[in-house]
Amino acid sequence: MTEETLQALIEKHTPHLMALPNVVGVGRGEEQGRAVVVVLVSRKLPLAALQPHERVPRNLEGVPVRVREVGSVQAQ
Repeated sequence: MTEETLQALIEKHTPHLMALPNVVGVGRGEEQGRAVVVVLVSRKLPLAALQPHERVPRNLEGVPVRVREVGSVQAQ
């Protein structure tokens, strides 16, 4: 996957992802040499605490998604 393709995928899905509970950012990353979408959350919650429509998907159009807890984010 090219950088441009990954960026287009992220831009396409960011509005939906940012509307999910606790999501504070979306970006790209790499895991074992493979491109991944990184979703930053203020606090990870157990799946049971979220309704199915509130959950971050495991992948977007075949690209793995990783959720990372970063705490609260404030502009400096």
